[in-house]
Amino acid sequence: AGLLVAVGLTGRRCRGAYELATMGSATATTSSILARLPLWQKRAFLVAAMAVPAVVLSCLYFAQTALTASQARSEIEGARFLRALGGVASEILTHRGREFAFLSGDTARRKDVIAQEGVVDKAITEVDKLDAEMDQRFGVSKSWQELKEEWRAVEAQGLQQTPEANDQA
Repeated sequence: AGLLVAVGLTGRRCRGAYELATMGSATATTSSILARLPLWQKRAFLVAAMAVPAVVLSCLYFAQTALTASQARSEIEGARFLRALGGVASEILTHRGREFAFLSGDTARRKDVIAQEGVVDKAITEVDKLDAEMDQRFGVSKSWQELKEEWRAVEAQGLQQTPEANDQA
């Protein structure tokens, strides 16, 4: 410290000079250790130092890729479910149209209405299979059961109701 005062380094400048002198000794120690190593060990140290970030980035990349693949699988399964659900909705609308025609006086449609009920039931069976398979993943089973109950109520009233009641169902 007396040498630093004699040179004129005091206060902040003194602290900066001390840190610079200390850093130089740490660097000197490190370079003396590296100077003693054979060339192949120096190269191995360099490769290891470069490999750490590459390994970390690779792990992050593979984790993100796995997450993306999982999301894509979920989207495909959801699309399968929605496609089947759209088929049920389409068949129910066809049934309602035929039933309305029958209830409005077109008695020749009776067989079509009954046949269409079978088609709707078949489409519902397909969605039931998918619901059983995917319920844990999407959690739509309760809503699907409610929709099926509504269909069962419409189907039960079926050919005995008025055209106005059918139109409002």
